[in-house]
Amino acid sequence: MKNQLMFILILVLVLMLAACSSGQSGKKSQSDEDVYKLKMNVAFQKGDEGDVVSLSTEKFAKEVYKRTNGRVDIEVFYSAQLLPVDQMLSGLEKGTIDLAYTLPEYYGEYAPTGYYGSLPFLGKDIDEFMKLLREDGIATILEEEFSEHGAKILLYGTPGEYGILSNKPIKSIEDMKGLTIRAGNSLWVNWYQSLGAAPANIPTTDVYQGLQLGTIDAVPYSLNTIEFYNFHEVVSSMTAGIRVSALSSVMISNKTWEKIPEDLQSIILEVAAETEEKNIQFYRDTLDRPYEFAAEKGVEVNTLNEKEYARFVESGQIVWDEFAALSDRTKEISDILKEKLTN
Repeated sequence: MKNQLMFILILVLVLMLAACSSGQSGKKSQSDEDVYKLKMNVAFQKGDEGDVVSLSTEKFAKEVYKRTNGRVDIEVFYSAQLLPVDQMLSGLEKGTIDLAYTLPEYYGEYAPTGYYGSLPFLGKDIDEFMKLLREDGIATILEEEFSEHGAKILLYGTPGEYGILSNKPIKSIEDMKGLTIRAGNSLWVNWYQSLGAAPANIPTTDVYQGLQLGTIDAVPYSLNTIEFYNFHEVVSSMTAGIRVSALSSVMISNKTWEKIPEDLQSIILEVAAETEEKNIQFYRDTLDRPYEFAAEKGVEVNTLNEKEYARFVESGQIVWDEFAALSDRTKEISDILKEKLTN
């Protein structure tokens, strides 16, 4: 009888311990939690340690890794190593890549609102440029369309003031005639042709070589690439003032995003918002840097006078008109711009 009672007591004790053990195993320890290893495909080559490309890719990835305690681990691939630039949006939609850092305008053929960032002479400065995007509703329209193509836009980048880097001085519209100039998207093709220039479609990764070999004579690009991408080695002139900035962005595949728990999503969005602010501050802090660097390296710096600037603005209206006519969404954006920029 004593042995029977002892056996029952031991059995009860074993069952209680098993129940406690089972309850604790339901709470995963840090080491047991899922780790999300993601790959980011970057449309551009690696530039300066502190530029917008670095802030939006490596530094963004490191901060996400740190704040998620290593549960979101983003590996960065520069110069479109994983997928060609023109295939990035479809890659996000299919889940072939997890994240991309690129320009929405590259995918305007499929998502016309993406061309928004390529409109010339958009905004008088970076504050107006970002206000139009974030406060006046344009980002919402753009993000809705990209979501339909399988991509969630996490943050925007402002790579720096845009101008024309060229192998001859450009001080007037007449200087554009006869140039072969890179067209980053189809929306600028008719504009170039109206100026007597020949548009050339080459990837961002081939711009340096194109300028070096004379395949192209000029490229509209962030002026800071004179330094960060060593373009001072392959151009002799830069013309400022074509637009405030291009609009780059970090996008994540909807398929990838849906797999990530909400607590980690919140952290990623928090880091994304802070990174966007850093991008804007970098723009402000380095506004004069390309001019100083160009002067040091013997690259001629040209600024359009008031008359020529007005002529360029008038000629660029063709881009705005074509953008407005692309879809209901681009028409909606165009109407917002007309209202805000004429008040």
